[in-house]
Amino acid sequence: MSVPRFVYKCDINRRTIQSLQAASSEQIAMTYQVDEESACRLLGKALSPIHADMIDVAVAVYMADRISVRPQDQEAGQRQFELAIPVREFSAWNRRSVADSLARYLCYLTEDAWSMQFCQGQFHPKSSERQQFLDLLPDGAPVAGSLVSGGRDSFAGTVATISENRDQHYVCVSSAPSPRQESLQRRQLSAIRSALAPRTLTSVRVHSHLNGTDTKREEPTRRARGFLFLSLGTAIAATLDVWRLSVFENGIGALNLPYEQFPGGIANSRAVHPHALNLFQKFVSALHEMGFNVDIPC
Repeated sequence: MSVPRFVYKCDINRRTIQSLQAASSEQIAMTYQVDEESACRLLGKALSPIHADMIDVAVAVYMADRISVRPQDQEAGQRQFELAIPVREFSAWNRRSVADSLARYLCYLTEDAWSMQFCQGQFHPKSSERQQFLDLLPDGAPVAGSLVSGGRDSFAGTVATISENRDQHYVCVSSAPSPRQESLQRRQLSAIRSALAPRTLTSVRVHSHLNGTDTKREEPTRRARGFLFLSLGTAIAATLDVWRLSVFENGIGALNLPYEQFPGGIANSRAVHPHALNLFQKFVSALHEMGFNVDIPC
């Protein structure tokens, strides 16, 4: 049986996807909202074009992954994606090293084949890109960036890291999928501020949600979600000129050992697998033409 092929054109201004397959001209009724402005206001920095592109590309990939259901009768469940995505910094995204490293990363992350075509887009600049914000970290002290989920691993890792060095700024990036998770994140970081008193601890919570979706017609594994969260954390860290991002996941969680016998391991996420993170940091390094590291200290 042939591998299913999904061809999409992305409208980044509207954050929608349109199918370009011959048998369909359907406009997919899915939009994705990301609140970058609140994050920039907290950081005191505006997003650069390359970092705005990074978030938009991750959003487009996540939407394509979510609306393209895997076939149930194939052992590996592989899909073939072809995406046309407009970007601001076309010269950077058009480099072969960027496209190749991104495709390799996504192939390992989702176990699918990915082909990206980038074009120069006409954008309506968002306020997160054009506004000048008050710099909240003005004293030149070192800044450390990390992802915080609200789980015990990220909480313990954040505590351990800040305990070792309290005399620097910490920026913790999270994306709350539910009010309960957001409440956990708030309580944890509040407790850390109170108990450890770091120089500063800024919690950047990037709210995101989908509109017009039918969960019964979506791909349930959503393996590209890890790319979206890592891209949010990376864009925010790089905006602060921080080229290292910490992810506090324990070894078993990072390897994501199969607890059940799913076909091809499809239901087991590779979002923080060491090899996946290595491929992701190679992609980010190629995009920026400078080194970027993702650490999993635990």
